[in-house]
Amino acid sequence: MKYGYPFERVRGDYARAAIGFAAMAGLVLFSQLPRVLLIVFTGLALLFLGFGIQTAWRHRTQIDVTDDGISATPSGVRIRWAGLTGLSLDYYSVGKESKKGWLQLTLRSNHKKLRIDSRIEGFHEIVRRAQESAHANGLTLNPTTEANFAALGADDVAAPRARKSTKHG
Repeated sequence: MKYGYPFERVRGDYARAAIGFAAMAGLVLFSQLPRVLLIVFTGLALLFLGFGIQTAWRHRTQIDVTDDGISATPSGVRIRWAGLTGLSLDYYSVGKESKKGWLQLTLRSNHKKLRIDSRIEGFHEIVRRAQESAHANGLTLNPTTEANFAALGADDVAAPRARKSTKHG
C-alpha cells in the first residue's frame, strides 16, 4: 500500500514557511537595520527557507508498505520488517497542556532510519504494521512508545514487555 502527505495536511507548514521567509527577507532587503540585526534576520530567513524545502520534501515523500517491508521515495530508505531493530512512537505537543500536536514513528534497521509523522495518510495502518513487526522480532519498546501505542488505540498487538506483565496479572 502506498501512502503520502496530502497538500491539505502540509498546507499550514507551507504557509508558515512562506510568511516567515517573506517577513525576514523583507526586513533584510528593505530596512536600514544595524549589521547585527541584518545577520540575525538573514539567518531567520534561511531557517524559514529550509523549513519550506523540508515541507516540500515531506509533501513529495511516498511510503510503500508491503508484507516484506517499508520504503520511502524519494529518499530510497528501505527497511525489511524481519530486519527491524528499533521502533519508537513519540508525541510532540505544540504547547504546554495543549492537545494539539503530532506523533512521529521512527523505524530503525542497522544503519537505516525512517521517520514518519502522523500527518501522512494511513498513519494508523503503518503504525499497526510496524508494531506487529516489532512484536514478531521480539523488540522491547520503551514505556513512552507503549503509552503512545495505547493512546492511539493500537495496543491490541502488545509489545513483548507488556505481554509478559499482563500474563501474570
